[in-house]
Amino acid sequence: AGMNHYFNFPVLSSMGFEFSFGFAAQTSIVELILVMTNTTQVFTARIRYDDVNDQLTYRDAAGVDIVVASGLMLAKLPELFHTMKLVIDAVTRTYRYVILDNVTYDLDGAPINTVVGGAAAVGGMGVYNYSRAGFNDLVYVDDVIITQNEPV
Repeated sequence: AGMNHYFNFPVLSSMGFEFSFGFAAQTSIVELILVMTNTTQVFTARIRYDDVNDQLTYRDAAGVDIVVASGLMLAKLPELFHTMKLVIDAVTRTYRYVILDNVTYDLDGAPINTVVGGAAAVGGMGVYNYSRAGFNDLVYVDDVIITQNEPV
């Protein structure tokens, strides 16, 4: 299950994409996907919290998931929300950092996947939960925020 927020193509800057999520039991994956397109290019950034493998990953320019942190054990209480924030440099199309709760992980300017294409100049942010096979896992999402001119 997921939710999407679409927006007009912004003034490019360092941008933040943030949401909070809570869950009472194990799930499989909670992810944030960002897609922005102009008339010539599409760039896609993705971060994932993998609850089964206790990992935080990002999708690199080649489409490969890179482990940022492992051994993560997020508390599972329905009234406790975790916050995840991705900061990118939209001008250079690079990852800057991701924050999960109170820890910042440097993504060291890794390139974001960029391909030729595009149509209308728009952007979209999606937050998704993928359940474990054979389960109907539930994740609560709140506080979806998009910011510009983030410190890098």
